[in-house]
Amino acid sequence: MLKKRKFSLEEACKSANYLNNLQEIAQTHPCESARTFGMSIISIIDEEYEKSLEYLELLAQNNPNITLLHQRIAEFCIDMKKYEQAIVHLEKVIELENQNLTARVWLCLMYYAVGEIKKATKSFEYIKEFVYKIRIKTRNWRED
Repeated sequence: MLKKRKFSLEEACKSANYLNNLQEIAQTHPCESARTFGMSIISIIDEEYEKSLEYLELLAQNNPNITLLHQRIAEFCIDMKKYEQAIVHLEKVIELENQNLTARVWLCLMYYAVGEIKKATKSFEYIKEFVYKIRIKTRNWRED
């Protein structure tokens, strides 16, 4: 009688076919979001960044209110020089989390990169005012 082996993710990854093993694990997961997220990670490991971005976009469509997801998509888009697409996701991040300073800085830079100077200027003014208010509240300003 054959003894049934216990599944081990560590052993699956040590295999010469680790990518196929991970893909099979992801594709057979009962939760669609988990499958999609797993495939996005596998695509990154396999250096298929466009494919990973497609999976992340699908996740965002199905889970539109996850700030971190939109922020990661924006980072991918910025790295791939897809600035217009990054702007869409950065605007969503700010809609969900108004005081996300990182997203606001990136959004300002993306507006500038695509030639939206008025939007970049307005965005910069908001950041400047926001940082000033933080300094006032924390009494952490420089005296020159």
